[in-house]
Amino acid sequence: MPQLDPVPWFCYLILTWLIFTLLAPQKILAYTNLNKPNAKKTKTLSAQTWPWTWQ
Repeated sequence: MPQLDPVPWFCYLILTWLIFTLLAPQKILAYTNLNKPNAKKTKTLSAQTWPWTWQ
């Protein structure tokens, strides 16, 4: 049976793992951290209570 021959499937397996381990991380890491976080622009929310009339 030809589907049990491991030679072509092993080549496909090695080729896909090479793509995933060599090319994909470089492409993925190029899109992470596009904007550096800036601590000066962060806002803190004030803890104001609402004046409820029924309390």
